[in-house]
Amino acid sequence: MIRVICLATVVFGCQPQASPNERPIDVTVAPDPGAKADGVFDPRRADLVLSELRRVNAKLTSKAREEKYARMAGSAFAFFRGSAHLFYRDLAALEAAVDGPLSAFEGPETWLVGDMHPENIGAVEDDDGRVTYEVNDFDESVVGPYLYDVWRMGAGIVLSAGAFEPRDQDRFVAAFAEAYVDSLRDGPGASGLTADDAPRVVRKMLKRAARSDRRDLLKAWTDDGRFDLSHEDLLPVDDGVRAALEAALPEYVEQLRGPLSGRHEWFEVVDIARRVGAGLGSLGTDRFYILVEGPTGDADDDRILDVKAQGVPAPLSPTGSP
Repeated sequence: MIRVICLATVVFGCQPQASPNERPIDVTVAPDPGAKADGVFDPRRADLVLSELRRVNAKLTSKAREEKYARMAGSAFAFFRGSAHLFYRDLAALEAAVDGPLSAFEGPETWLVGDMHPENIGAVEDDDGRVTYEVNDFDESVVGPYLYDVWRMGAGIVLSAGAFEPRDQDRFVAAFAEAYVDSLRDGPGASGLTADDAPRVVRKMLKRAARSDRRDLLKAWTDDGRFDLSHEDLLPVDDGVRAALEAALPEYVEQLRGPLSGRHEWFEVVDIARRVGAGLGSLGTDRFYILVEGPTGDADDDRILDVKAQGVPAPLSPTGSP
């Protein structure tokens, strides 16, 4: 299965003729080493990609690995989402080729998202109860040069905007870069977009999210106040995992900022389940849903915490480090 997504190396090794996200990668036929597709197919590049994929995904179960590779084979953008480690490996090689960090010419280091791309941003409720458009995935976070986030998001914008003209894609990337730098200047108090100041398409999404009912979410995942283990994306956890997660939660609560800091009764554990089938780059890594008590003892206002294991962030992977 791993060789079928070798076709995705076309995206990184030559100039495709069609918009990358409009051309699904053929998952039925593995490429002939040395073959050409839309440009020059370099077997050395293919070997490097395969080696990196094997290294990073070696600890996944065979089932999770096959599912991840199949999803990555769907499009250039999907491959990009699932291979942040390869992006940073290539960036490190490029920096070595020009004899120094490309990011050294401008700007400070800051907290990076690490895997910055359009699908890692969405509707989030902030400390003040406002629904905002912000980053919502942090398992690759690390301190590093701010341009790493800008470059990765820029590539993600282009790969996900294949239906637009190149000049429009350039405009999208420039708008993001300008907004990112403006947020850095605003400092740590900066917040995401709200429905009052967001563009129309984002405003509609935020308003839909604000109208959503938490009880509908609970109904989708729970039954009679516990996780519904008949759900195809939930599995039970053993006593050891449950105990470890319950033991780790109090420290998390103490580290929170805002009105929930130190509110241990709010985070009293009701139930825990293993979450499967979620994400792409992190698909197959340990991920859990923790059902906690919430503001009252009523099951209708319980909350679900999404807990995901963090390994070595992609920017700090063995072959790609800032």
